Amino acid sequence: MTRIDANEQPASNKEISKERDDVPARSDYRLEALSRILSSGHFRASERNKQFLKFVVEETIAGRANRIKAFTVAVDVFGRDSSFDASVDPIVRIAAGHLRRSLDDYYSGYGKHDPVRIVLPLGTYAPIFAKQERLPGRTIMRIRQLIADRQRRLQSGAVSVTMALAGAVLGSVYYFASYEDTTEKTPVIVVARVQPYPPEKVAETIADLFNQSLWGALGESHQFRVVGVKSDETLNDVLRRTQAMFGNSMPLYQLLSTLRRDGDELRVYWHVLDGRSNESYLSASTVREVGDPIGASLPNELAQEVATSVRKFSQEGSVAGEH
Repeated sequence: MTRIDANEQPASNKEISKERDDVPARSDYRLEALSRILSSGHFRASERNKQFLKFVVEETIAGRANRIKAFTVAVDVFGRDSSFDASVDPIVRIAAGHLRRSLDDYYSGYGKHDPVRIVLPLGTYAPIFAKQERLPGRTIMRIRQLIADRQRRLQSGAVSVTMALAGAVLGSVYYFASYEDTTEKTPVIVVARVQPYPPEKVAETIADLFNQSLWGALGESHQFRVVGVKSDETLNDVLRRTQAMFGNSMPLYQLLSTLRRDGDELRVYWHVLDGRSNESYLSASTVREVGDPIGASLPNELAQEVATSVRKFSQEGSVAGEH
């Protein structure tokens, strides 16, 4: 997915002082994306939240994205009066969480092939628009072959597998799915490599596959800019570089995880922390019974569970405050 700037020029030359009900005269891919999702019976959202989505998209297209705050949404969409106080009345924050879930459900299911996705990033009510793009077919084939080969080796017990090529190719997918623009307030999450315990070959191989799957799973929803920590990097170095790249005003978080094998049980622990203060926002774990050999699909299943947990947490607005 390639990031499209939410603050592009309005689709027409009308002054921004015009009423927001003025619809741009010419076709606009953002309006087409809005019309497509609102007319779909597979978009499960309340009428109020559909109006919420319509309002923020049209305001963005009209060049007023910087006006989209909790107060304007509360007054213009939810009918609150000028005494509205977001710190007392959480209606907009709660509705935004529901809307993010509705968007995520739609684009992960029926709308997964839509040419343009509307994304409501955490920490803002101004939407962004992401165009679907495809990797070259040869690259996709190579990725699938590498993953299938790794899974066969894992299942057969042959765990001494070279990571260099798979890491390089899958790394391109990871960066392909991330955002390039750094002007928006979309939170950045630095994903540390999972630490296997005990540090033996089977656990290390599962951890490698888990890392690759987790990067992709987190990048799918576009609620974060995802930054991975490579095997030759340290978490602290990546955090410092990321902070320098995005600045102090950008919400920055870190995802730490540990994989522990204890007999027939495999446990994964994960934690979301503030990227600057190390304040803990989320701690969770899951456990699976494993056989011998370990199922080849297990690393991806675990990664999906962790990613779902982090996405759900972010949709509830608990990671970054919205104003």
